[in-house]
Amino acid sequence: MATGGREDTTDNAAVLESEEEQVRQQTEEIFLNYAFHITQLRSEDEDSRPLVNEIEDVRQVNSNLDKVGYQLALIGDDLNKRYEEYFDDILMNLNPNLDNAYDYFRKIASSVFETGVNWGRVVALLGFGYRLAVYVWKNGRRKFLRTIAQWLARYLVESRIYRWIEGQGGWAAVLKLTNNSIRYVLMALGVVLIFQFVIKRLGSGS
Repeated sequence: MATGGREDTTDNAAVLESEEEQVRQQTEEIFLNYAFHITQLRSEDEDSRPLVNEIEDVRQVNSNLDKVGYQLALIGDDLNKRYEEYFDDILMNLNPNLDNAYDYFRKIASSVFETGVNWGRVVALLGFGYRLAVYVWKNGRRKFLRTIAQWLARYLVESRIYRWIEGQGGWAAVLKLTNNSIRYVLMALGVVLIFQFVIKRLGSGS
């Protein structure tokens, strides 16, 4: 029986670690499903079939997580269409490689959420992560998508943003955003100004 001493502390730490690992796994799969559906939505505009095949190889089809990924893709599709070239220009300027890509990703993510969290900003981060995956893939790096999914999950856990998501009802809350999708996309589009700021900051080395 726990008495409020070290055993309680150990038990709480174990519960938190288990919870965070579950969040990581769930977030990774949601991002992979999001990437799969975004790529399918974009398939008429680009020769993306090889990338779809690669995503199919790494994602695990869970009906609930797939629904969340699909809904996020529907909401984020307009963001991707409007700002695909802009995101790609950012990536070309940064020229990420295996040594610095996560550092860039983390700094950009931190700037996105610097003044608050909402679904629009979460969608924007997913969109940037997807464009990063496509950029790396187009530059000949295969089987990197799972790594980016891991980065996204790692950041949401370390920054405690997953707590905000849980407070909204978890990732399943995305399924209720259908009628408000335009509002959330517009909120996400405002994040472009944040991207501009952080890119200037990264470029100056500060």
